[in-house]
Amino acid sequence: MAPVEDFETFYHSSFPVVLAAASAVAASNSGIAEDATNDAFIQAYRKWPRVAAMSSPVGWTVRTAIRRVRRLHRLANRRQERERALMSDPTVGHQTLTDSVMDEEVWAAVAALSPRQRQAVVLRYVEDLTQKQAACEMDIAPGSMAATLNHARGQLKRRLGTPNATD
Repeated sequence: MAPVEDFETFYHSSFPVVLAAASAVAASNSGIAEDATNDAFIQAYRKWPRVAAMSSPVGWTVRTAIRRVRRLHRLANRRQERERALMSDPTVGHQTLTDSVMDEEVWAAVAALSPRQRQAVVLRYVEDLTQKQAACEMDIAPGSMAATLNHARGQLKRRLGTPNATD
């Protein structure tokens, strides 16, 4: 494993470059650029032996930050679309007590999944990323994402039960 000092040197020398690239993509939203840059360096630190061995660790970190900026922009856009839908039709956000209880049961079942399965479910079904995008975000192969989601759905099905076809 690469020494921590190497990462610290890399961080201090590369931070301005990565932040500038993220800022260029984030346009006028400096908060998103800073968040994306910090997230990229966290990812780089977690994978430091592999990142350090790359021909361009800075390039990898810049690409990671830019992907994060784009993802944060997508999430913000989806949030705005949901808010506009709520403003135009107030009944859209109305939940019955049964819906609320069901949500609690579902979230409890999701919380009981392994961390990897939980992340896959949230990226795919809550954040509405495609399977390929979710795999990229988790830095796993699309086939691994498919298997992870399949196992997670099986766990959820067992925990929540399935509706009876005769009901």
